[in-house]
Parts: sequence; structure tokens; C-alpha cells
Amino acid sequence: MDALLNGNSTFLELVNGWLGYIVKHDYSKATYASYSSKLRHLLQYVGHIKLNELTREELQSIFVLIEMEKISPNTIGNIYSITKKVFHFAIKMGVMKENITDHLVLPKRKPYVPKVYRKLEVTRLLSLTKGSKLDIPVTLAVNVGLRRGEILSLQWKDIDFVHNTILVNKGTSAPDVDHFPKSDSSIRLLKLPKKVGNMLKDHLVEQKNSFLKFGITHDVNTLLFCKNDATRYNATSLNKMFKKLLIDNKLPIIRFHDLRHTYATMAHNNGMPVKHLSRSLGHSTPAITVEQYVHI
Repeated sequence: MDALLNGNSTFLELVNGWLGYIVKHDYSKATYASYSSKLRHLLQYVGHIKLNELTREELQSIFVLIEMEKISPNTIGNIYSITKKVFHFAIKMGVMKENITDHLVLPKRKPYVPKVYRKLEVTRLLSLTKGSKLDIPVTLAVNVGLRRGEILSLQWKDIDFVHNTILVNKGTSAPDVDHFPKSDSSIRLLKLPKKVGNMLKDHLVEQKNSFLKFGITHDVNTLLFCKNDATRYNATSLNKMFKKLLIDNKLPIIRFHDLRHTYATMAHNNGMPVKHLSRSLGHSTPAITVEQYVHI
């Protein structure tokens, strides 16, 4: 690799080398896709520049241009963190002597404060989604605490109606590629609430009948939440459907992910021990659960 990259290599060549040599082998497909997407913001400006000509001052000006694209401070921070890894790779390869991302000035990140629904709002939301396309994702988020990506990746083989459990062992992210969690804590076997299990049984029957009507194969690999042609919904589509439902029915606007926060808060307030709640959410430590997910 160090024979392929040198000071005359362009930033694009460095990025491709890092993605292919490090990220492709050490990270999930979803992370690879995410890193590639975010780095494109930089590559459009400096991809053609040779590494021995790229300066800290020039990089700083590029981040100013990216900020002018009305990209959020949080996303810019993510781009910066990824770029820092790229140049760290260049140093390890002996291509550069210093990391020129050091001491760059970035816009301040604005931490998002999750919005948690009250019990009455949850009840109304569930009544509005009952029998609709959003029934499955909303119910699994607010009653089981699943992540959006986990819901989008659930297959019928993950549901055990005999023992009333759900196996969470994969997620999906842009560009909607299934990936397996990197931490053991994210892989978990959860007990399904009885009402959720019954809802899933009804949904399975309805889905099988719908697929049969259109001549579509239905088996254990079929997604729980999918389009009429058995293809998956992507995260953006789910977000749009959810937001439209809230607007049309004058419910407080929240992110879909906030349903997971709502689940955590309700479970905590109902007396679930933090250790058990942390496990159900797939967190590595209970501290994460208390700090980020429980809103009293």
C-alpha cells in the first residue's frame, strides 16, 4: 500500500486507499457506505489535489464551504472525524508527517434533545397507525424499543411464535444494506409483549394472503415491514410516512427514533430495572441508557 501512495498521490487516491484497505475489511457495509457518502463533500473540492500540496489552511477553507452548503454542524463534525482517520492512515503509511486536520475550527455541534411522547399521545399514535403500513414499525419501536434499522431488517425467521420471542441480530443503513451489529450487546433475544405477538400473527396472515394474490413468494426470509412487491422500505421513506402521519393528525412532531426514547422512558417509569432496560435496548452499558435514553 505504501508503495502505491506517495506525496504525489491525490487526496482522492488516499481516500480510495483507506476505504479499500481499512474500512472495507474492518467495518460493516453500512459504515463503508456512510463514510464514502460523507467524504464526497470533501472530494468535490480537494479530491484532485496532491497530498504534498494540501495544507491545513486549505482544508479549513473547505470546511467553511461545506458549512455554507447548509449542512448541519453534527454532520460536519462527522465528516471531520472521518477525514481525521483518513489522514491518520496517511501518516501510518508514511505518506504524510502530520495530520493536517488537527486544530481545524468547526461550527459548534447542536445536541439534539429527544422529544418523548406522553402516554395519551402514544395511545393516540397507536390507534392512528392500527391496520396501516406504519402499524408494524411504530408498534415495534414504541412497545419493544427497536431501532429503525433493526425494524427495517426484521425477517419472519427472527420471530418465534412458540416462545414469543424476537431475535434482533441485524440492522440496515444507507444505502439500505443489511449489516450485523459490531457489538455483542446489539444482538439480543427479546420477549414479545403478548399484544405485539398477536398483532404480528395477524400481520403474517394478511401478508401471506396479499403475496399469494400477486403471485409473490413468501417464506421465512420475507421482511416483516416491506412493500407490496416484497422489497424493503428505506429509512427515508419510513421517516417521510411517519412525519406525514404526525402532521396530518396534528400530533407533536418527533423523529421516528424518538419512539425508542419514548419506550425507554415509559419502561423506566413503569419500574423496569435499568440493567434489564439497557439489555433490551442493546446498549453496551446501563450508563448509556440512563444518560441518553431515560427522560423523566
